[in-house]
Amino acid sequence: MISVFLDFDGVLNGSGTYRRWRAAGGDLVRNRNHRLDLLFEPRCVAAANLLIRLLGDPAVVLSTSWREEHPRQDLAALLASVGFGGRVVGATPIRDDGRGAEIVEYCVERGIDTEDILIIEDEEDVSPLRHRQIMTTFRGPRPGLGGRHVRAAIRLLTKNTTN
Repeated sequence: MISVFLDFDGVLNGSGTYRRWRAAGGDLVRNRNHRLDLLFEPRCVAAANLLIRLLGDPAVVLSTSWREEHPRQDLAALLASVGFGGRVVGATPIRDDGRGAEIVEYCVERGIDTEDILIIEDEEDVSPLRHRQIMTTFRGPRPGLGGRHVRAAIRLLTKNTTN
């Protein structure tokens, strides 16, 4: 079974999403208008749902930094409230030595083969698992997860099963 390690910022949203949220009164520092549901870009959530369907209901593991401030159950409920249809089964541990180390620890503790994972992330700190990453962007004309990333993920996983 495939496990998808899911980041939020730069995957399910982009810099423009945050600008619109702040313009509407969102402010994490002053804890005003904490409508976190508005921080998800519908087209990115739709792309994530397409990927989930194509993968046949993979296990989704939260690797987002949001897990440092919010319990996994709350984040799973938040994802469901914005229409995400994936099955959230866990969250990576929080470490100081990078996202890759967190994912490796999660996999080792659960006996998950790292060749059966997909990492959707906009940062490069996933070593030694960079070959399992679909790289998205936080900034730019089309930030976040899109159709090209879904196609790349399917190619990566198909290549994995044909070897």
